[in-house]
Amino acid sequence: MSSRSLTLIVVLSLSVLVLAGGMIWGQTSTATLQGVIIDPAGTLVPRAVVKVQHLGTGLERETQTEESGTYALNFLPVGAYTVIVEASGFKQARVQNVVLEIGQTRTLDVRLEVGEMQQTVDVVETSPPLDRNSAVIGTVIQSSQVKELPLNGRHWASLMMLAPGAINTGEGNQLSIRFVGRARDDNNWTFDSVDATGAKDPRQETAVRLIISMDAISEFRVNSTLYSADSGSGAGGQVQLISRGGTNRFHGSVFEFLRNDAFDARIFTDPGELPPFRLNQFGGNFGGPLRKDKTFFFVNYEGIRQHQGLTLPDFVPSAAFRAAVASTSPSLATIVSGYPVGTLRTVDPNIDEIVTARTLKTREDSGVFRFDHRFSDKSSFYARYSVDDAVVKTPLDPGIGLRSDRVRPSNAALQFQRIFTPTVVNETIIGMNRSPLLRITTGPFLERFAVPGFMTLTPNQEVVEAGTSFTAMDSLAITRGRHNLKVGGELRRIHVNVGEGDTTSISYSSRPDFQANRMNSFSITPFPVRGVGHDPSADGRRRLRQPRIVTRLRALIQ
Repeated sequence: MSSRSLTLIVVLSLSVLVLAGGMIWGQTSTATLQGVIIDPAGTLVPRAVVKVQHLGTGLERETQTEESGTYALNFLPVGAYTVIVEASGFKQARVQNVVLEIGQTRTLDVRLEVGEMQQTVDVVETSPPLDRNSAVIGTVIQSSQVKELPLNGRHWASLMMLAPGAINTGEGNQLSIRFVGRARDDNNWTFDSVDATGAKDPRQETAVRLIISMDAISEFRVNSTLYSADSGSGAGGQVQLISRGGTNRFHGSVFEFLRNDAFDARIFTDPGELPPFRLNQFGGNFGGPLRKDKTFFFVNYEGIRQHQGLTLPDFVPSAAFRAAVASTSPSLATIVSGYPVGTLRTVDPNIDEIVTARTLKTREDSGVFRFDHRFSDKSSFYARYSVDDAVVKTPLDPGIGLRSDRVRPSNAALQFQRIFTPTVVNETIIGMNRSPLLRITTGPFLERFAVPGFMTLTPNQEVVEAGTSFTAMDSLAITRGRHNLKVGGELRRIHVNVGEGDTTSISYSSRPDFQANRMNSFSITPFPVRGVGHDPSADGRRRLRQPRIVTRLRALIQ
C-alpha cells in the first residue's frame, strides 16, 4: 500500500512507588536493585552503605539506606554483581553472584551481624529469587540459553517460544510467533531500548536470519502480557534485546556450520535424486578492554551462504493447445509462448506437466560494533551500531519467475548515563532504526496472466519500502525515603517510503475462453513510491510502462 507518513509518537511515564510494595517493569535495557538492610533483631538499619561491583567490567555504584532502612540502585547494567553492605557496629556483609537481568527489579534484603566492620560475612547467591515486584507474564532468555540451546539456523527468535503465552503459527521465528491471542503485528521489538521493528510493519518483510546476530545478544526479555504502559508501542508481546559488550577480559570465538544434501531426507516432491543443498553459516566475535575498568569494545560478524535446490512441479499448455491458440487468436501467440515447455504428458491433451529444478539463493552478512566508556564514577557512555545486508533470490514457478529481495536493516544506539547523587540518576538514549526493502519480481511479461489449469505467469514488478524511525528518550529516577520516583519520555519520528509500481492482472474463466480470447477481467493499479527522498524519475519510468500495458490489452481485446 502506497503511503507517506510522518508520525510523531510521544510516550510519557510517571510512577511513584513504595519500595516495599514493588516497582514497575519498563522498556529498558538496564535493571534495578532494591531492598532493605536489617539487624539480627529485624530492625531496619539507616545510613548503611550499599556498594555493588560488576564482575565483568569493574563498574562500582554506591548508595546509602534511608532512615527507613531501604535502598535502591537504578539503571544498573545487566550481569553478575558483588553486593557489599557496611554499617557502623556491624560486620561487613558481602553477597556474591547477584545476577541482574534485563528489565528486572531485583529485591535483595541483607541481614547484618553485630561485630567489627573489618569482619566479613560472605553469602553466595545460588538460585534466582521469587519475583515479588511485578505481575508481568514473561521470561528472560539468558546468555547461557542463547549460547547453548540448539537452534535451527541459529535464529535467536526461535527462543521466543520459551515465553509463556507464545503461539507458533509457522516456522517459529519473528514472522510467525505471537502471544496470548494477539496478532503477530502487535508485537514490539527493541534493541538496547531503541525501536527494532520493521518500521512499516512490526515484523520484518523478509525472512532473513541475521537482522540481529545471535552472538551479538547478551540476553533478551519477552513479556507476553500484563506489562506496564511504558513497555512499548505495541499491544502484543514486548521483546527487549540488549547487546553484548566488552569486559576486563579479552574473549572471542569463531565458528562455521555446514549442511548439505548428504544429510537430508527426501520429501515427496523429489522423485529422483535429492536437489543440491549447500549451507555455510560462519562468523566470529571479539571483545575486551581498551583500558581496564574504563573503556571496552566488542565486534561481531556472521555470514550465511545458502544454495537450496527446489523441485517445482506445475502444469502448462501442451504443444497442440499452443498451436490451436496461435491459430484461433494470433494476438495471444506471444502470451502462450511465455509458458515454459512441459516435460511430461498428462491424460488431458491440452495440458502438459513440467517439473523443474531451480535454486533458492541466500547471501547474508551481519555486523555489530559496540564501544563503552566510563568518563568517571558518575558518567558513562556507550555507542552501538548493527547492520545486516542480505539478498534472497526465490524461484516462484517452474519457468523464469523469480523474486529478488534486497534488505539492509540497521540499528544504532547512543546512551549516556549521569549519576547526580546516589539517589538521583538520569539516562538518555538516542537511536535510529532503518528497515529498507527492494523487491524485484521478474517474469516473462509485465502483466500477470491467470488461466484455469495452467500455472500463473509471474509478472514483472518492483516493490520499494524504506521505513525509518528516530528515537530520543530520557529517564530520571529519584529515590526519596521508601519511595522511588521514575519519570521518562520518548520522542519518536517515523517515516515510511513505500510503493509497488504497476500491478496488472489479466484472467480468463476457462481454457476455451483463453483460446477464443474472451477475457474475464483485468486490472491496472499504479502504485508509485510515496514519501520523502524517493527518486522522482522512478515514477516516470513506471508511467512509461502504462501505454505498453494498454496497447497489449487492446490487442488482446480485439
